[in-house]
Amino acid sequence: MTHPIRAILAVSTVCLLLLGIGPSPAVAQDAYTIKRSFKAGEVDRYKNTFEVEAANGMKLQVVFMTTEKTNEIKADGTMVRSITVDAAEIVVNGQSMPMPNFRTVTMTATLDKDGKPVKEEGEGGQFRQMLSMTRPPAEADRPLKVGEEWKTEVPTNKDGTKKLNVVVTLVGLENKSDTVPVDTYKVKTVAEGVVESPQGDQRVKLESVSLVARDTGKPFKSEGTITGLTLPQFGAAKITFKLLHQPDGEKKDEKKGEG
Repeated sequence: MTHPIRAILAVSTVCLLLLGIGPSPAVAQDAYTIKRSFKAGEVDRYKNTFEVEAANGMKLQVVFMTTEKTNEIKADGTMVRSITVDAAEIVVNGQSMPMPNFRTVTMTATLDKDGKPVKEEGEGGQFRQMLSMTRPPAEADRPLKVGEEWKTEVPTNKDGTKKLNVVVTLVGLENKSDTVPVDTYKVKTVAEGVVESPQGDQRVKLESVSLVARDTGKPFKSEGTITGLTLPQFGAAKITFKLLHQPDGEKKDEKKGEG
């Protein structure tokens, strides 16, 4: 004799299946390619904010504008890119002023087809250092699902004996907004390792969250912190940085080319 409760459960299951309310099959999660692509002649402008906070509470903020251009892409994939620092100011304990002795500087790099630098020209000085800190890796060599990580290493000296261990995580997908006018991937980057400095080797940690365009991987917004650095006049310092793409950048250059 069939147990009444089992019979009821069996009938209920059949009814649910007939109504389409049964257990749903597992849905495969999409994987996304996060890769920076370039186009010859493209020009972008960014506002870069770089703040140093000393252990004693002293703060120094540098705000500078950059124009970044892909000058040339050759048949073998090699490309030439340049970054020009157009303007800069400093903010000390809340007081803003033009950066002393500022002059426009342009840094040019030749990159191989894999994006690795093979030649660098131009004296960027302190701006070169700040730019290297505020451009964390935000791409992966394979497609990622939301929540998935990609781990890699980035050399920090010429012979590759010192490096950063980098973890890139796809946090999610963001729709365009008033401040970021394109659909983006939200990417978290954590990098830890040894870097060279005038004060000797230093072990640092970088954490950032970036919004990069889904179609090109171009950065539109990034915020992060760097800890572990000891700087002249500041001692042990915490660095905070922000990067924001300026929406009028490409439009101005298009107008220059007209007429």
